[in-house]
Amino acid sequence: QAEVNRNILAFRAGLTKTLCLVATHKTASGDKFQELLKKLPAPWLLIADEVHNLGSAKLRNALPEAADFRIGLTATASRWFDDQGTAFLRQYFNKTVIEYGLKEAIEAGALVSYSYFPVCVELTPTELDEYSSLTKQISKAVLRKDLEDEHVQHLLRKRARLVGAAAEKIPKLIEL
Repeated sequence: QAEVNRNILAFRAGLTKTLCLVATHKTASGDKFQELLKKLPAPWLLIADEVHNLGSAKLRNALPEAADFRIGLTATASRWFDDQGTAFLRQYFNKTVIEYGLKEAIEAGALVSYSYFPVCVELTPTELDEYSSLTKQISKAVLRKDLEDEHVQHLLRKRARLVGAAAEKIPKLIEL
C-alpha cells in the first residue's frame, strides 16, 4: 500500500507521466484500495477484467464512481440468475462497444480452433443427493424472488462447483 501511495503522489506531482494500478477483484473492493483510488486526479480510466464477477453484491464496491472512463471485459456479460447484478454492470459500464464472438476470435487467430464434444458424466449417488438438495433450496428462493440474495448466489456457486468436481470426470477422461 505504501508503494502505491508513493506512486500516486509522484503522479499527482507530475514526476511520472503515467500511472497503472493492477489489483485483484478482492483487493480492489477493499477499503484500503478504494481510499487510494480517491487520491487519483481526474480523468482516469478503469479497465476491469472478468467483469461479470463484479456484479455480485459483495464486489460491486470495487467499481468506483470516480472512474471517468470505464472498460469492462468479459466473456459472459450477463450474470446467470442475477438480473440485478447484470443491470448494475450495464448501468455502470454503459453500452457494449465491441462484441467478439468465438467464431471471430478463432478466425482472427486469437483462439485456437477446437472441436467440442460434450461427454455426459453421471453424478455419484452422494453427489446427486447434494445436487438435489441444493436445487430445492435454490427453487424455494426463486419462488420467493430472492435471486439477488448472497445466500442464493452462494448456493448456485456451490452447486456449480459440485458439478465441476464430479468424481466420475477423471475416470471418464482416462477412458476417452
